[in-house]
Amino acid sequence: MEIKALNTSHLTELENLVRVAFAKHIGIPDPNSFNSGASLASRFEVAADGAFGTFIDNKLVAAIFCTPWGSFGFFGPLVVLPEYWGSGLAQALIEIADQFFKDKNIELAGLYTFSNSPKHLALYQKFGYWPKQLTALMSTEISLLNPASAETTATAERFSQFDGASQQSYLEAARELCNGIYPGLDLSSEIKALASCKIGETVFIEKDGATVGFAVCHFGHGSEATSNSCYIKFAAASDQEQFSRLLSECRKLSSAVGVTHLTAGVNTARHQAYKTMLQSGFKMQAIGVAMLRADHDGFNRPGVFVIDDWR
Repeated sequence: MEIKALNTSHLTELENLVRVAFAKHIGIPDPNSFNSGASLASRFEVAADGAFGTFIDNKLVAAIFCTPWGSFGFFGPLVVLPEYWGSGLAQALIEIADQFFKDKNIELAGLYTFSNSPKHLALYQKFGYWPKQLTALMSTEISLLNPASAETTATAERFSQFDGASQQSYLEAARELCNGIYPGLDLSSEIKALASCKIGETVFIEKDGATVGFAVCHFGHGSEATSNSCYIKFAAASDQEQFSRLLSECRKLSSAVGVTHLTAGVNTARHQAYKTMLQSGFKMQAIGVAMLRADHDGFNRPGVFVIDDWR
């Protein structure tokens, strides 16, 4: 057995492992139907040194992704080939993840897992990760308006339309907004990866010349979005009014690019954000639980208007 860093050359084998493992756990007969159309390719752009795999006889049998967002980091997916379940491979990879977070000076680490699985909860608790609040994976249908009409009514700025200097300015504005939510939280790597890989768009909204919200939206081939959907990987807004406005802009973007569904995850401890999404037409598709290595709740708390799900 050998544990080593993964890179894009392992992508096909890695994505097949993810499909097989999750399909087996969830009970999906055809692994290829799990998260159909979605890809993990951009994870290597976000954190090129954050993926690790376990090999037996040169075959990838387990893997983990670690994602740093400034002072916060999470791991997942963590997957093990079904025939190796219970063999300790997952524990060895969690130890690798913990060291990765230490090396990156991550102050708060977390993960998302199945809320109805005592086995998963017990595993992560061994490493000091404790179940906190529920995370709802949600979806809403998109009315396919004339793309030109959707573009015309949009009031958000798009990162891909900025020049280099303006991009740096908006990255700094996003860091400032996130720092107010949780000290050191930084989504720059996600924004830049999206632009570099051309697998979506980051939209920014402003008020009185200041950035009051942004959303990192995946769509299209090679993105983390499933087929015919737009996936909000992360979004943040300054208050409930701007959060509602940001959701509206994400709908317009989804319509403009021709997808039929907008998907997103939100921690239910962010009660106002969760309630706003329900009121705007999002429906719960699945439920998980956020686990944290801390006695506090990080940025999973009332009054925080953030979308993410740590998968």
